[in-house]
Amino acid sequence: MAGGQFHGEILDVSKNVKALQNGPYTDPHAWQNPENGLSYAQAIADRFSQIYPSKKETYKKNLETFEKNVHEIMAQNMNLLLPYKGQKALSTHEAFNYFTQAYGIHFVSFYGLNTDSELPPQKIKSLLELVKKEKVNVLFLENSKNDSALKNLLKNENLIIGQPLFSDALSNSTGPAKDYFELLKYNAKTVADALKKANSITQGQK
Repeated sequence: MAGGQFHGEILDVSKNVKALQNGPYTDPHAWQNPENGLSYAQAIADRFSQIYPSKKETYKKNLETFEKNVHEIMAQNMNLLLPYKGQKALSTHEAFNYFTQAYGIHFVSFYGLNTDSELPPQKIKSLLELVKKEKVNVLFLENSKNDSALKNLLKNENLIIGQPLFSDALSNSTGPAKDYFELLKYNAKTVADALKKANSITQGQK
């Protein structure tokens, strides 16, 4: 790095990932689908093997271990979420389209891809109407944003509020999403737990 300019090689690890579009924007949250995380790892291992051929076997073995872990986690997550496939949930911003792609849980979001600006009252009103129309009864906040004001606005909407999801970053080393594998497992279990609770309440009201 000299004069603020990067002179090294830039590796596009997402080159083999089929990106999802959100209007005119490309959704950057591809790692929420474990298959895409595996694609990232394959791209990294391939390029490092070319740069350091003497360590090719090490990269190959590490990739095989990573691949085994990802496939096991995805199978576990799919089994965990299968009872809720096709159901809907509310998230604060649109970070879980790839999660939907992987597991079939559909998310309605308040902020779209950008969470920087506050929602105007009219937007909140229209979204609340959508939540009622679509019969969404589960809300997930996120670890990276303080949504206490939004949470207060929604407290009278009879929504089950799940534990915060991890969308853009890991937790610290003692948290529930300390690495990529733990993030995948935590998000799936968090979604399943909240939907299970919401479904039991709904069934009890019938």
